[in-house]
Amino acid sequence: MQKEYYLREQLKVIQEELGDRDGIQAEIEDYKKKIEKAKMPKEAKEKALYEISRMEKLGSNSPETGVIRTYLDWVVNLPWSKETKDVEDIKKVREVLEKEHFGLEDVKREYLSTLL
Repeated sequence: MQKEYYLREQLKVIQEELGDRDGIQAEIEDYKKKIEKAKMPKEAKEKALYEISRMEKLGSNSPETGVIRTYLDWVVNLPWSKETKDVEDIKKVREVLEKEHFGLEDVKREYLSTLL
């Protein structure tokens, strides 16, 4: 644990000298605020915070950081606390499926059977 602490401190110093530290720290704080605001479930929140810690360790120059940013942007923009009203009118559901989804007859039939 001491070695890990020592290496992390060295990494921080190197990142500060490279000018990486301030930019990535601001970005991390921004993501943490967005995660709190999103009101996501506990498991999703834990995963997002884990990815933030990975991003912090990797620094801004790593290609993996771009993947993590994309993931975090996607996760924080999901409508976690919003619900939609279910449509229970089978005729209306069938109309929308026919109008907006060409083909896939088996899939539509299966979906409609789950509503009955």
